[in-house]
Amino acid sequence: MKREWLKGLGVADELIDQIMNENGKDINNAKAGAEALVESYKKESEGFKTSASDWENKYNAQVTATKDYAELKQFKVDTLAKQEKGRKVDFLKTQGFKHPDLFVDKIDFSKATYDEDKKVYTGLDEQIKSFKNEYKDLFEPDKTQVVNGQPQPQQPNDDFLAQYLKDHPEMATYLK
Repeated sequence: MKREWLKGLGVADELIDQIMNENGKDINNAKAGAEALVESYKKESEGFKTSASDWENKYNAQVTATKDYAELKQFKVDTLAKQEKGRKVDFLKTQGFKHPDLFVDKIDFSKATYDEDKKVYTGLDEQIKSFKNEYKDLFEPDKTQVVNGQPQPQQPNDDFLAQYLKDHPEMATYLK
């Protein structure tokens, strides 16, 4: 509201002053209310920003934890696979393979069972026999004899022993 407008209506100066004072008070009250409302909205907006930031942080932490879990799970799977392959390679060494790491992926271990106590696979005899027949040069010579399905220690060669005792007569006293 403007003074000129009130003067144009024929309102007395004294009355215009009172009207303007009251109008000023109303405007100041409205401004104060609006400012309080703006401050309230600013605080609420900050609260939303903080809440959104908190949720974003929680989300990012969850994503990181999920990635860490996936990496840990993959590490465990890889470690178990390496242990299993090592166990298979060790078994193939006991079967006379010179280079068991070359054969470990060629043998179908899914048809075998593993005995934890004896550290041996059973059910691979045919496959191993087939490889031994086909790749004879890739196997150590068989040094054990099998009697009733049980490996027997190799008996000393008498010719070798006689030659050894001939070359080392002092050892003969230990064999008596």
